[in-house]
Amino acid sequence: MNTTPTDTADTRTRPLHRSSRRTAARLISLALACSLAPLSAMAPGHPVAPAARAVQPAPTTTTFQAIDIYVDSGDRPLSAYQVEVLGPPALALVGVEGGAAGSAFSPTPFYDPAALKNNRIILAGIAQGLRDAEAAPGQQPREPEAPRGQTGRQRIARLHVAWTGQAQGLDTLRSRVVASVDAAAAPVPATLSLEIGDAK
Repeated sequence: MNTTPTDTADTRTRPLHRSSRRTAARLISLALACSLAPLSAMAPGHPVAPAARAVQPAPTTTTFQAIDIYVDSGDRPLSAYQVEVLGPPALALVGVEGGAAGSAFSPTPFYDPAALKNNRIILAGIAQGLRDAEAAPGQQPREPEAPRGQTGRQRIARLHVAWTGQAQGLDTLRSRVVASVDAAAAPVPATLSLEIGDAK
């Protein structure tokens, strides 16, 4: 009996082959889903960036002080002086006074008013006895009186200052004696010191 060969093997294997491919695809998809799910669960979330805040500048504080300037000429009377005081940018000079009341340098010293706009000033003073001896305009010069310069340590001037910010204090100032002389204009060794004074 002639039998026509059939594709039984083919018809049996093709559906099985397609099913296997579909099953494999589903398994792969499931495996990927299962493998990725834990990773996505464990992955740290991206933090939400906070809204940008405008940086507010720190409030600027201003402190007013009086700084007393002392000169010590030892046992020789001081008749005239010139001193320099230099401060940091945070320092503003707002006023100048003379020395201690009743002293040889109680009047306001000479200085350049324009220097008050900066943080550096040069002061100059003459003992009151020499200043009083100066002739008024139209009068004959008088013999200079003996200077009433004092010996030892004396306050020759007071600076009124304003500090801005945190960088402040006497340790931020630099000062020096430019010139110090007696009544005969002879140099007098002198030392300079600064102290915080009473602002009243």
